[in-house]
Amino acid sequence: MAVRWDKERVREQAAEEIARSDPGERPLVTFHAIGASRPPGTRSRLLSGVVGTLRRTLSKDCFVSLTERTVVIHATGGFRYPGPRTRVHTLLRTDHGTLVEEAGRGRLYSHVRLALPYGEGSLECQVAHYWQPELDRFVEELTGAPVR
Repeated sequence: MAVRWDKERVREQAAEEIARSDPGERPLVTFHAIGASRPPGTRSRLLSGVVGTLRRTLSKDCFVSLTERTVVIHATGGFRYPGPRTRVHTLLRTDHGTLVEEAGRGRLYSHVRLALPYGEGSLECQVAHYWQPELDRFVEELTGAPVR
């Protein structure tokens, strides 16, 4: 079951965290996702399905923020300190066509797969329906095409 985060509070916390490390930057879009890293070379859906349970247990809650220059992936603070806390990845927006590898809609969860730099593989994010408008804007800003 997805946690229903207060969107305004999350936006404020993400803006504060980004301003601490990049003064002048502000988030355009921020959404909550359940992210799991996918090593390079595991693009097969069959292989993904076989290890899906293991990947789900190793997945982490994260927040994804889009700024003018970057995509920032924040780790959450857990139950004691909810909201965006520390940066896990900072991806440059210069790779417009290659940053979003795949995006799709589902009934309860939608998904987006982001390419990580330096051949680290990709980050698969499951996004609850509650955050669908933010995911739509995120994908449209990066690819110019809507989520299907």
